[in-house]
Amino acid sequence: MRLQLNYLDWDNSGVAIPCTACRYCVSETKCPMDIMIPDYFAMYNEKKRYNTITSGVYYANLTMHHGKASACIGCGKCESHCPQHLPIRKHLKEVAELLEN
Repeated sequence: MRLQLNYLDWDNSGVAIPCTACRYCVSETKCPMDIMIPDYFAMYNEKKRYNTITSGVYYANLTMHHGKASACIGCGKCESHCPQHLPIRKHLKEVAELLEN
């Protein structure tokens, strides 16, 4: 059991937003702003962990057809379906700050 916990601790090290990309936040409730939450969280994590330019490029491309993180209106529909109970609205502000500036 301890070996498994050590692996999970190592696997999640450096992950700023522990989203599992289950997509409940976008599939169970259609975001009124069409924000691609799991995708943006993955890009944010990549940028924070590796400081790559590709995260910003992917974000710019995806936001050409979907709402930006900063477009969140704070309705909270996404948070009510998150099995990880992530503060999605808070994290979207962090994503916008990092990837939109």
